[in-house]
Amino acid sequence: MQRTLFNFHFRMSTFMWIAIAVLTTNIAHAQESVVRDWNEAMLNAIRNDLARPNVHARNLYHFTEGIYHLQLSTEGGAMGTMLSEVENWPDNPEALIAIQNDETNFDHAVAAFGYRFIQLRYAQSPGWSFTLSDLVSAFIGSTNSTPSALLNSSPAAAWGWACAEAIDSAYQLDGSNQINNYDNTCYQAVNDPLDVTEDATCTDPVEFPNRWQPLSFGGSFVDQSGNETFEDVIPFSGANWGNVMPFALDPANATYAERDGCTYPVYLDPGPPVLLGESSETQYEWQAGFAHVAVWQTHLSINDSVVIDISPRACGNINAYPSNPDYLYGIEEGGDFGTGYALNPVTGMPYPAQEVLRGDYTRVLAEFWADGPDSETPPGHWFTILNGVTEHPQFDWKWEGKGESLPPNAYLARAYRLLGGTMHDAAIAAWSVKGYYDFVRPITAIRYMLSKGQSTLPGVPSYDSEGVPLIEGVFELVAEGDPIWKLNPMR
Repeated sequence: MQRTLFNFHFRMSTFMWIAIAVLTTNIAHAQESVVRDWNEAMLNAIRNDLARPNVHARNLYHFTEGIYHLQLSTEGGAMGTMLSEVENWPDNPEALIAIQNDETNFDHAVAAFGYRFIQLRYAQSPGWSFTLSDLVSAFIGSTNSTPSALLNSSPAAAWGWACAEAIDSAYQLDGSNQINNYDNTCYQAVNDPLDVTEDATCTDPVEFPNRWQPLSFGGSFVDQSGNETFEDVIPFSGANWGNVMPFALDPANATYAERDGCTYPVYLDPGPPVLLGESSETQYEWQAGFAHVAVWQTHLSINDSVVIDISPRACGNINAYPSNPDYLYGIEEGGDFGTGYALNPVTGMPYPAQEVLRGDYTRVLAEFWADGPDSETPPGHWFTILNGVTEHPQFDWKWEGKGESLPPNAYLARAYRLLGGTMHDAAIAAWSVKGYYDFVRPITAIRYMLSKGQSTLPGVPSYDSEGVPLIEGVFELVAEGDPIWKLNPMR
């Protein structure tokens, strides 16, 4: 079950474990910062776009890379750390002198860079009208001017604008296929779409139950950000994302694998997931793993009145994985096997319990990671967390806790760039695995098992070795006379 469950949790876990290394620097109170203001403008653009975390992670990296180099220029730093692909980085000595000698000119450069970069990457988003309104307000707030007026009067603003165009141009051929709206360059789904508007019991079994299946929504689709797109079938987003140029990952360390005529660079390869039909043992893990998803869905209700402790005394602190993967997650009770923390390191006292209804807690988690309306998606979540961290009254602006405190612009430009690069590489690694292994969705797996029958009672007519495991309150046999029997359209 461990490898099967890995598929469900890989994206979130990858973003989390890589990002934590960046976020454990220091914690502080946010002061006024044009860099922070334009980071928020970027997050707002994501909230108004389609829910495509891999694309947003790439945009955040390129955005923060540009801001970082604008900040370096105020410090007289060398520009050599910019990736070599930015060959057309504009050389403007007058603008450099201007932003080094006057903070107002730096504000102009950052505002022009942010405005133009977001315009280049998000002008085709479904919520562009809202984003544009936000950008104009942010620009006026940063500069007391409009973009058109300032570009004609400020060399610093004109330079920031040119820097945004240089970065956007430099990464056009980075493997993301930005020029074609990030369409997959080789991948083709092997399964026909699953029409989710049809009753589950009437759906024909999928042809390849170990492979990804597109979903059909009957002519229109409302995505996780609340945007309605008039498409019947939504394609796999980022199936070839392993081809994208990374920040710190080394392509030489990727595994290059072939499938269906396509080459997939796979980073941090976890190995293949459990497949249905490999053996009787792994087949059970496949079935039990996907049934686990349905069991945990029942935890979203508060009607069971189950109360759990969500304080640090009861959550977190996972130091090693159990030898038996069945104990990795609490299938019936929920949660993982983290032991929590005995003491608060600041006060030296035990953490007080925080008991809440399990259904309330699980719904908050699900809604947060499912990226509902106005979400900045997982890579953006980490910027929101970082921004919240820097607002803490005890935050120390020393970089890595050493030396003198940095001005907020200098600290945030560095932190954002590292976090942006981290999110970008996490997306490349996660989607390289997702694209190559092309593993089945839970909805496909569960409907496939239901179409076969049940796999628990061999002597019953509904038995099939590939059917769903019977679990009380989740998957049960329905006999004629049961209240639910008359609701079955296929009886």
